[in-house]
Amino acid sequence: MNTVNISQEDQHTLFQILSAILHLGNVRFQGDAPATVVNNAPVESAAYLLGVRPAMLVQAITHRQVPSSFLTHIPYLSHVLTLSS
Repeated sequence: MNTVNISQEDQHTLFQILSAILHLGNVRFQGDAPATVVNNAPVESAAYLLGVRPAMLVQAITHRQVPSSFLTHIPYLSHVLTLSS
């Protein structure tokens, strides 16, 4: 990456994001809507790397935002929809 002039700081940020994505691949869900996260360790690791609260990350991966002209509706996702999103 140094060859293409990507700074050390940008490289570090890129690796943090990639690491968070890999951690999210280890998250397991169960149940119907709202799906629940079975194992919190990968969520906590990913949240730390992304600089967000674990509860907000869980909300983001278990709920879908459906915008309308006046408000945003956030329905729950089942574990089947969560895995396919």
